[in-house]
Amino acid sequence: MQNPLNLPEAYPVLYPSLTADDVPQLAVIGSLDVDRKGQDVLLEALAAAEWQARAWHLNLYGRGPDQAYLERLIGFYGLQARVTLHGHVADSCSMWAKTHLVVLPSRIESGPMAVQEALLCGRPVVAADVGLVRKWVREGQTGFIADTSSAIALSQALDRAWGRLFEWEAMGQRAAAEAAAQLIADPVGDFWRRIQAAQ
Repeated sequence: MQNPLNLPEAYPVLYPSLTADDVPQLAVIGSLDVDRKGQDVLLEALAAAEWQARAWHLNLYGRGPDQAYLERLIGFYGLQARVTLHGHVADSCSMWAKTHLVVLPSRIESGPMAVQEALLCGRPVVAADVGLVRKWVREGQTGFIADTSSAIALSQALDRAWGRLFEWEAMGQRAAAEAAAQLIADPVGDFWRRIQAAQ
C-alpha cells in the first residue's frame, strides 16, 4: 500500500542553481517531533567543527510539539544563522524550488512519504536506514543512507553526499526517473483491488 503523496501539480521541480558561489540548501520535511523525526540528532551532527567549516543552510519545514525545544537546541549549538524553521508551507513547489538536498534523520518511519516526494521532485536524499528507505534510495546513485539515526552515522552519510556536491542535480534527475517507475498511479484504487483480491 502506498499512501497518497503531497506533490506539486508538476514534478520534478526545476533544480535551483548550485555553483561554487551558492550556499547548498538542505531541507528536513516533517513534523517537529524529535522522538520520531530525529531533527535533534541532525543538529548535533551539523554542530561539529567539520560542518561549521562548510557553507550550508538547513531549512526545517513542518510544525509539531517540539518546535520550542528545537529552537533552544539551535541556540545551544549556535546555529541561529544557519538553520531556519519555516513552519508548514502550503505551496510545496516553492519549497522544492529552494532545496538542493533533503535529509531524513528519522528514528522511526514506515514509508517514509517525504523520501518519495523528494525523489519524485528531483532531489537527492540523505536518510537514516528506517522503514522503506532502501526500497526508494540507492546509495550513491539517488542518495545516501546512514546506518542509523545517530550524529556519527548522519555525519558520515552527509560527508559522502558533500563529496559529490556538484553531482546532486544529476542524482536528482536519476532519482525522479527511478521513483516515477516505482510510483503507484492510483494508490487508493490499488489498495481497494488488493482488498477485493484477498476476499
